[in-house]
Amino acid sequence: KDVKKTPPKAAPKPAQRTKLSHFFKAINIDFDRSRSLQPDGFTSIEWKKPADARPGIPNASADANFDTLEFERQSDENINITINLVRDETPERYKLSKPLAEILDAEEEDRAGVVMGIWEYVKAMNLQEDEEHRRIQCDDRLKA
Repeated sequence: KDVKKTPPKAAPKPAQRTKLSHFFKAINIDFDRSRSLQPDGFTSIEWKKPADARPGIPNASADANFDTLEFERQSDENINITINLVRDETPERYKLSKPLAEILDAEEEDRAGVVMGIWEYVKAMNLQEDEEHRRIQCDDRLKA
């Protein structure tokens, strides 16, 4: 019998683990304390993802690939901080104003979703002009 030998399979490459920084485009940490009472002068810390950073790129900047945030301050007193995390989403989503959120029945949406939602509202409320369909008559909700 002829026995065919199959070449050994290459070991699968381990998947690169997603870092904390890949989920955010900005992180702001604000200290709840006046600048004059802060001995080291810091009242906030801000990090923004570099423009050239993309997840999964091995040669990307080290500033864009981290899993932990560490900072020290020169004080022994407890203070409150506020941490603001700005998600890195494609397409980018926006928090809608209250009047727009009521029209679209959503708290946040991407740009295309907002345009489509307004267009659907205009058609449902019959707000297009008869002769010039590019013109829209705004009702009170849409004016807000």
